Amino acid sequence: MKKKIGLFIAFCIFCIIPVFPVLARENLGAKESENKKIIVGWYERAGYFEKKSDGTLSGFGYDYLQAISAYTGWEYEFVEGTRRQCMGWLSKGQIDLMSPINVNWKSKNIKPSSEVIGEDYGYLYKKNNNSLLEYNDFKNFKKAVVGVENYSGLEERLEEYCRENKFQFLEIKQYDTLPQMKQAMAKGEIDILVTDSYVNVENMKVVGRFSNSRITFGAVREEIISELNYAMEQIKLNNPNYTQDLRETYFSASAQKNLEYSSTEIEFLKADRAYNVLLAKDQYPIAYRAADDSGYKGIAVEVLERIEYQTGLSFNQFYEDTYSQGQKRLEKGDVQILAGGILSKQDMNMTSGQRISGEGTTNQYHVGFYDIRLAVMGNKETDPESRLVAAIPDYLEISLPVLKELYPHYRFYVCRSGEECAKAIIDKKADVAILTDVGIQRLTVYDLYEKLQLLQYVPGNFVSVFTIQTNQKVLVDVFRKALQNIPDSVMATLENDNLYHVAMRTMSFRELWQNYGGHVITIAVLIGGIIGYRKYLAEKRAKEKAYRDSVANVSSMEKIRLDMKEIFQTEEINEYYAICLDLDKFKVINDLYGYDKGDQTIAFLGKILKKNLGEKDLIARSTADNFIIIKKAKGEEEIKIYLDQVYGEIEEIIGKKDIHYRMILKAGVYRITDKDKNLSSIIDKANLAKRSITQIFESTYQFYDETMREKNIEEKQLENDMETALKNGEFCIYLQPQIELKTGRIVSAEALVRWKSPVNGLIPPIKFIPVFEQNGFIIKLDLFVWEEAIRTISRWQKEQKKVVPIAINLSRIDVQSEGMLEKLIELMKEYDLDAKWIKTELTESVCMENDTIIMEKMHQLNQVGFKIAVDDFGAGYSSFYLLKEMPIDILKIDKSFLEFDLTKNSKHRVVLEDVINLGKHLDLQIVMEGVETKEQAEFLEKIGCDIAQGYYFSRPISVDEFEALLEKDGKIEEDELGGRNESN
Repeated sequence: MKKKIGLFIAFCIFCIIPVFPVLARENLGAKESENKKIIVGWYERAGYFEKKSDGTLSGFGYDYLQAISAYTGWEYEFVEGTRRQCMGWLSKGQIDLMSPINVNWKSKNIKPSSEVIGEDYGYLYKKNNNSLLEYNDFKNFKKAVVGVENYSGLEERLEEYCRENKFQFLEIKQYDTLPQMKQAMAKGEIDILVTDSYVNVENMKVVGRFSNSRITFGAVREEIISELNYAMEQIKLNNPNYTQDLRETYFSASAQKNLEYSSTEIEFLKADRAYNVLLAKDQYPIAYRAADDSGYKGIAVEVLERIEYQTGLSFNQFYEDTYSQGQKRLEKGDVQILAGGILSKQDMNMTSGQRISGEGTTNQYHVGFYDIRLAVMGNKETDPESRLVAAIPDYLEISLPVLKELYPHYRFYVCRSGEECAKAIIDKKADVAILTDVGIQRLTVYDLYEKLQLLQYVPGNFVSVFTIQTNQKVLVDVFRKALQNIPDSVMATLENDNLYHVAMRTMSFRELWQNYGGHVITIAVLIGGIIGYRKYLAEKRAKEKAYRDSVANVSSMEKIRLDMKEIFQTEEINEYYAICLDLDKFKVINDLYGYDKGDQTIAFLGKILKKNLGEKDLIARSTADNFIIIKKAKGEEEIKIYLDQVYGEIEEIIGKKDIHYRMILKAGVYRITDKDKNLSSIIDKANLAKRSITQIFESTYQFYDETMREKNIEEKQLENDMETALKNGEFCIYLQPQIELKTGRIVSAEALVRWKSPVNGLIPPIKFIPVFEQNGFIIKLDLFVWEEAIRTISRWQKEQKKVVPIAINLSRIDVQSEGMLEKLIELMKEYDLDAKWIKTELTESVCMENDTIIMEKMHQLNQVGFKIAVDDFGAGYSSFYLLKEMPIDILKIDKSFLEFDLTKNSKHRVVLEDVINLGKHLDLQIVMEGVETKEQAEFLEKIGCDIAQGYYFSRPISVDEFEALLEKDGKIEEDELGGRNESN
């Protein structure tokens, strides 16, 4: 038997060898043709067409043109312009070719190629720190100014998006280039930037999405279009995945569109929710039993796992023999989600990806997740245009109205499955069957159906859907966003994996020989071998790109998720620890030294982290500077040794290299237990440990314990109560006096917020401020503090009381958030207050970020007339650059300078004196915070400090108490000094 198989393999190889010269001649044909110069118009598009540092071009469009030239022999001359200019040049015949263009572009002479290179969507972006806009926030969209690019093909679709959702933007501005729009966004001229899906947009979040059209190459001359079409057909024939491979190379990693969850959706996801999902058996490639009988596989199964990973939702999976049985269980309420129905796209609202089909209080929503083709199958002699009886499987029943429109001459009846539809043809009960193209491929390899074949494709676009029966619209919105957040590269991998496994049924050698004969088998093996090898290479490339982080040279999050599943099945999971590690102040490295240096830093860190791992350990990069490590260890001591090795090695290498910045690493560690089955939950606990680290200036790590969980619960409660507390007036401002050291009088105050809860009493700021900074509520709270401070000063003026300036804090989020500083200026106008009465305090760390936006905002504050103070100076990365370059008026020195006995410690005394003298020379007012003793106050006055604040003079006090102090000529009595230091 082995001998026969060996002879057969040798025979197949002998037959395959002569084919390779033919393939070679096909690819060399282009070189034999006469070269022709083609003028290509291009415009800067990150990932599509961009110029590298050496002046050469790269990108999706550029690489595609090189592939085309292999078949046409074209030589290119590239001419750069804006999209508008390129369209004009092309229309006038001044250039020969450009891309991308919309296939539906309305022009008399510009012709698109017949092959498309992708389906394009429009995306609405906001800045990451804009907390005033949420996803599909049509109410606030009415107040937004939008930027869109001229001649992009997006203008009409944007207007249609507005009509469909019954709103209008405040204003739509048009720009010639994407960089112009980004600059307008940075300046606050627009709130939303609209662009297409073939664009990489960083540091922004998606707040809306609408369908656009398919894109391709465009030309004017017929001979160019003809050659272009031929070349693109050949590219597709030789590598069906070529376009997808290119897209993954240039877009999948950096252009993933992360649709933002609204505040309502975030609240919804905080609850521990589980839903029952039903899938029909043997519905290829959506859901089917694995060949080894190990369980169920399919695109729907794996998509549900991705949604679980993203959102924290849980899905209990159930299976029925047919889709119609699943529908009955859905209607009874046994399950909430049914997978696999196929619906026509024209029968869905594709802008939102859903359609309400139920009535009454319970609704059904259809959410599309996988585009699929339908085809007509029948006998070879069947004419599909005749009056026929057509069988359809039950999962197509929801598309029956559309099918009746497409085939009015057919009489339909519904079968239980695709196999029953095929049997109906064999048994003469039906003339044709309408199935998915994948289902037909699978059925036609069975002996029973050898006379059946695919007759024609059904016109139109169809999509496989999840049908969700629920009263909770928020579940549908979360589900839809999670689907759209799955990267294209991941979906392509799922498709390749499942199509490859289900398209063919294994047949024995004897069956093949008896049914088809030796020559037919040889041809089939030859073709199958070539196609299979190409598919293998394409799948391998797709997986490598999807599973690898190219910058850090470690696994992607998708790969570590799959590897974790394998660990759960084969290893003792409680022997593993999850480590979440990141690089502190990574953005500073990017801003000060450039993104190339940032990438080098990440690559260096990835190399060190991998070097010290064991054989069964896993590592991936989750975001910019965040790494996830799953490490096997016998106990915490092994983890400590690993992290100490990493930290020590990094310090040692940096000490030997010309690196002008420190690498401070923070890591949270969580021991995985048998109960942990969700990577997202595991990472959350490790991150919780990392967030508990308070040490600022040294690399360190922290292990998770249950007190952190309790703290997290406490923080969640604060988050739950915060909006109600603001609405009910539970927040108020306290004022801490700032004393002029020469006179001892109050000359200003700092506004600080307090939370007086009717249930929990006075909640210390240290508990709620960090929470609000993380969730963005700090913006609303700061607005409240600003208005209270401004209102207080305005009241003093109206009541003719003594008035002193009040200092208010501006966080990084405040400065970077769209419209926040404008709101501060509006408040000053509303209360008719001069800017001289408000001091704005920014921490040293915010100023040190050297962000262009922060610098611009500081200059705006200065121009309006606000006094600007640098708070906590000397607490961290002090730089005299900010004293020289930034428009600051006040230097507020951090209290850490007073932690030493300045009368005895000469070094600290000299440093403090020098800082104060430098500030004086720069004509800055000097404020010292944290003064707690009479000796400190006297010493500061002696060395030239202007103003001091601290518990020696007064704790933060209520506005009424502060007014009482001002009434006494603004001077604190001698017997009161040092007596206001109780904590509050």
